[in-house]
Amino acid sequence: MQFCTQSVKASEKKVMKSDKKNVNIIFDLDGTLVDSAQITIPAFKEVCPKLGFKIPGDETIMAAIGYANPIFYYKIFPDIDKAKVRELGDEVELTEKKIVSDINTGMLFDGIAELLADLTKRGYKLYVASTGGEEHVNTCLKVCNIYAFFEKIYCNKPDKELMVADIIKDAPGDIWIMIGDRRKDSKAAKYNKITGVGAAYGYCNVEDYHEFDYVVNKPKALLDIISNLI
Repeated sequence: MQFCTQSVKASEKKVMKSDKKNVNIIFDLDGTLVDSAQITIPAFKEVCPKLGFKIPGDETIMAAIGYANPIFYYKIFPDIDKAKVRELGDEVELTEKKIVSDINTGMLFDGIAELLADLTKRGYKLYVASTGGEEHVNTCLKVCNIYAFFEKIYCNKPDKELMVADIIKDAPGDIWIMIGDRRKDSKAAKYNKITGVGAAYGYCNVEDYHEFDYVVNKPKALLDIISNLI
């Protein structure tokens, strides 16, 4: 695993070989593109008392972020009737949608919008692979004004390994990179034999750094990794 902290200077862009390689980058959403805890934690705090649920701790919610629905909610409330938990989940998602609109682009991690614009300008193909629900994923991307950067958006499936395989199968290319913040992202990269990058600027835990080929502590550092691969 290599830790990358520097980004490519504007003066160096002219000499990069990126135009000769078909570069494809798959992004996780929650904890990689957007700081979804900003909407999920307040939503739980608003909805739980209304439905008679104890408000879970922030760490409990954070640990479950990244799991597909309804597993996400089952992880937080493992001992409560699943039908009631799903009802809570529906209300949480409606509340999240309202909060997202209020926060707007403030959900994005610093430097993400600039990175996506830069990657697109270089001709790289971008994708999203998220186990999150379709409404959650699309709402976050659209409200944050980054939806249009992506060729395709894959979501709402529990198996990220197969999701990434579908992306690669449908869009062959020379170089594939998966950037995410959870162990399931590194596993998806390994399963598909592509480069795995850990988002240390996001939710990637220190104990998981070794699972990735590279770790970046700011989005722009991804450019260095691409430069090394092309």
